[in-house]
Amino acid sequence: MKKNVRVECESLGNTQYYGCFGFVAAVVELAEKPPSVSIISEIDGSFQVPIEIVNICHVRECEKGQQYFGFSRVGQRSKDAMMHQVGIWDHGSATPLETVTVNKLAMLEGIHLRIWNVVLFQTFPQSKCHLVDPVSVLHQFFMPEVPMDRKEHFSNGMKNALASKSVSKLLFPIHCPVCAEHQLGHWTLLVIEKKGTDEFLVRYYETMEKFNEICRNRALQLVSTLGLPHKKLERANAARQVGAECTEQVMYYMELECRHEVGERWGSMRTFKHHRKSMRETLGRFSKNLEAHRIQYVSECRQQEVKESALRNRLQDQIGKACVLQHEIDKLADISQIIAKVNLQHKLYLPPL
Repeated sequence: MKKNVRVECESLGNTQYYGCFGFVAAVVELAEKPPSVSIISEIDGSFQVPIEIVNICHVRECEKGQQYFGFSRVGQRSKDAMMHQVGIWDHGSATPLETVTVNKLAMLEGIHLRIWNVVLFQTFPQSKCHLVDPVSVLHQFFMPEVPMDRKEHFSNGMKNALASKSVSKLLFPIHCPVCAEHQLGHWTLLVIEKKGTDEFLVRYYETMEKFNEICRNRALQLVSTLGLPHKKLERANAARQVGAECTEQVMYYMELECRHEVGERWGSMRTFKHHRKSMRETLGRFSKNLEAHRIQYVSECRQQEVKESALRNRLQDQIGKACVLQHEIDKLADISQIIAKVNLQHKLYLPPL
């Protein structure tokens, strides 16, 4: 009987086979080397990998995973909620969302991680993964000039999120700002997964060949802030980036963590190289739709401002007219009082009949 297996663990030297599915053709055992398996796949042909990185897997478990959320039937309220998730709360702060394309591989930024979080939130509504916002929360948390009470506020929020029953994983995209040592900056991903009341797993995704020490020190600071014992961080991934693609690599591992959390298991996605096009297409579609909604939202807000301004002007005009009228009424009242006094005096001096 054929054993169906899937490569569910990244391994140095075998990263290109991550997520591959097929059946075991043979088990290879050589002296002084760990055993490996020869796998035949309909898509990838035959290949050989260490036996420790594969798992027996039913065919049904290797069927296509959850498809990305689309915009075919999205109401106004849902789009407004998505706008809030990417950090747009009022039209004054509603800066344009940059279009993402597949062909032009421009570097992505923190705002794209926010949009990708919207993609994952909409695609996996049952997921208990929670993104700690990298643009506002983490950016301020790591800024030395931010007051300590403000940082304590963020710390307490992260601790409460980790203790919440509605959260099983906290995702921390960690940014190294542009500096002399890192002229393009860098992004890594820290994941803290709850396994029990007091048991946590810590995974750290670093795609540079050499560790970015700024990112790693910030990750250790977060681990310490949450009260988790972890003196050093080892990378959880074997794959390495080949260009300025660290933001996309973080997106890839965010999605992998979400798919794992909802039961799709490790290896439910192929390698970053295989998956990159699909991610950029999806990110581009979301960016385009959200930008169209942003333009509509800004336009409606400005129209509303014009209406409110016109209404205020009319009210001011009416109030002004009312004040003038009230002044005239007050003058008439004063004249009436004067006339009444004159009449009274006139009556007092009239001779009796």
